[in-house]
Amino acid sequence: MRVDSYPRVRRIIAIAGIGAFLIFSEVLFFRSLNQSMDEFAHGMASVFRNLDTALSVVSVASKLVPQNPAAGKPHGNSARTDSLRKFLQDNYSANSDPESKATRYVAAVVHLRDDDSQQIIVYLMGRAWCGSSGCTTVLLVPSPSSYRVLTEFSIVRLPIRVLDTKSHGWHDLGVWVQGGGIQPGYEARLSFDGEEYPSNPTVPPAQPLTAKVEGKVVLPRSANGEPLYPEQ
Repeated sequence: MRVDSYPRVRRIIAIAGIGAFLIFSEVLFFRSLNQSMDEFAHGMASVFRNLDTALSVVSVASKLVPQNPAAGKPHGNSARTDSLRKFLQDNYSANSDPESKATRYVAAVVHLRDDDSQQIIVYLMGRAWCGSSGCTTVLLVPSPSSYRVLTEFSIVRLPIRVLDTKSHGWHDLGVWVQGGGIQPGYEARLSFDGEEYPSNPTVPPAQPLTAKVEGKVVLPRSANGEPLYPEQ
């Protein structure tokens, strides 16, 4: 059972118990209308007794569902943030380059394959990684010990979307392209070719989106990022 399904199970149990009580009470009520006052009073007493029983059943059944102490709380976010920052420091900075020290980044965990696998899109910010046309962006695949670079994109601007359309079982990406002679800007579709995504969104096989395509914004235009080298 998925971790996030436990609260849903408890809600279903509670709704089922209350529903059963209401149906039972309605039957008793209409039946009692055709009986004497004494029988009616007896029927209502029975209703309240059954209410106590129903609530007790709901309470016991809810307690039987395993509790999830981590529900609603991030799991391993701190460790993941630290490992991601360490990977970026090792692969996307140079200790002798002062511009690297000023690098900021923003990351989003995505599911491009409609399964339990995760990927991470990292947008690098700063003079070391950005030009007039946009910034370097990296698509990472987590590995047991670190991360693997699936695709490194050049001259990408925010926002970045995960589109509903797919290629080779992977969702297409929508990135904004503008600047460096490209005016006005437009959204480009990047489609997986079985091994990677197009690295340059301004040239084929990347394609400008000429019609509306549904999708989800995973890195908004307003993202500020966080320092690659936070102050100690």
